[in-house]
Amino acid sequence: LDAKMAALKEVQDKVKGLEQTYAKNIKNLNDLKKKIALFEARLVRAGKLTGGLSSEATRWRSTAAKLEKDMTNLTGNVLLGAGFISYLGPFTAPFRASISKQWIESCMRKNIPVDPRFSLVGVLTDPLVVRQWNIEGLPADNYSTENGLITSSGGRWPLMIDPQGQANRWTKNRGAKMKLQVVKQSNPKYLNILQNAISLGTPVLMENVEEQLDAALDPVLKKQVFKSKGQLVLRFMDQDVPYNNKFRFYITTKLPNPHYMPEVFIKTTIVNFTVTPKGLEDQLLVEVCKIERADLEEKNDELIVQISSDQQKLADIEKQILKMLSEAKGNILDNEKLINTLAQSKVTSTAVKERVREAEKVVATINVTREKYRIVATRASILYFII
Repeated sequence: LDAKMAALKEVQDKVKGLEQTYAKNIKNLNDLKKKIALFEARLVRAGKLTGGLSSEATRWRSTAAKLEKDMTNLTGNVLLGAGFISYLGPFTAPFRASISKQWIESCMRKNIPVDPRFSLVGVLTDPLVVRQWNIEGLPADNYSTENGLITSSGGRWPLMIDPQGQANRWTKNRGAKMKLQVVKQSNPKYLNILQNAISLGTPVLMENVEEQLDAALDPVLKKQVFKSKGQLVLRFMDQDVPYNNKFRFYITTKLPNPHYMPEVFIKTTIVNFTVTPKGLEDQLLVEVCKIERADLEEKNDELIVQISSDQQKLADIEKQILKMLSEAKGNILDNEKLINTLAQSKVTSTAVKERVREAEKVVATINVTREKYRIVATRASILYFII
């Protein structure tokens, strides 16, 4: 019996050993299956990564080359942009172009890097912002866009020479959502309205001013803001008025050729919105095309919105990718979120390129179509100035 029991125990020990070996092998098999699944997933992600980076590399190289060129010309472009906004607001389009050309030549002679084809619109504009200005009533010609940039970017409050009322209409439409207050110097209560607007942060349009500005406006025009007890205040009408940074002040005059004293130029940014025959012709050309070929103009507006939106998406995705790459730990192929983000960037980039190509075709078509109506715009411009 003892011998049989010993033999049974030996068999049981062998079975137990085999069970342990089986369990170990099953565990190894499961581990291998997990590794296979992991490596297969990594292989798929590696394909996405290489495919995504190949297309992104092209776009990033192009962007880097453009940024490098812009960085090289940054000094001159910023210098000319600041000079343009500070000094060229009162002048007509031909004079602005002439002065800009002289400035570019001067920069080149002094070896200051600058874009030979510098334009204020090319350097400072956001197409989506300009489109919104056009919707609000700013004419779509280049001269008006320059005026919009000077009005929005100047360090001093703008005084707009506006005999035809274009700047006035644009400012009113632009400030409608922000509860724009419209005042005149002839209104005895206009200083009180201005004081309330400074505190509440609402914009104010003072229209139809003459060649002399009320001396009481000096603190507002000079932006004499200071801190008192931790709060921004403006000394106005012999009292400290809480100053809201959202406050905006616009001035317009209907005088076609005003003669302002130097101190007015020092305190304000003079912007000339006077329509010239050539400027009116360009504006009317846009309007005629909108009436005759509204489909093309509508398509162009849609493409501008789409491209701006997609470019913003690309910028956001690019920032996210760079952030995730800098924070990535371990094997990058295990970061599924990063790979998927990169794949999404490729899809968005492809869509943007396609829309840009489509936009270029539409813009070329619009330009050709507009020129067909040039004679209509010319006749209308001549009639306006004859009358």
